[in-house]
Amino acid sequence: ARTLGEGEGVVVDIVGEEPNVNRLGEMGVCCGCRIRMLSPGETCLVTVDGKRLCLRLGEVAEILVSPVA
Repeated sequence: ARTLGEGEGVVVDIVGEEPNVNRLGEMGVCCGCRIRMLSPGETCLVTVDGKRLCLRLGEVAEILVSPVA
């Protein structure tokens, strides 16, 4: 597993405090979902299962992914 850089992956784990991980889950970011980085940075733009989200993760959480071939 690696953190999401450029490209697409499948979420395999989300590391962080429980309230932050739960909030990401409420937004659709959970293990097994497909995520694609559209614009990396401190505030990044991603698509999760076809929905666009703007995330400011910083030290709040880390999304680990497995690359999609």
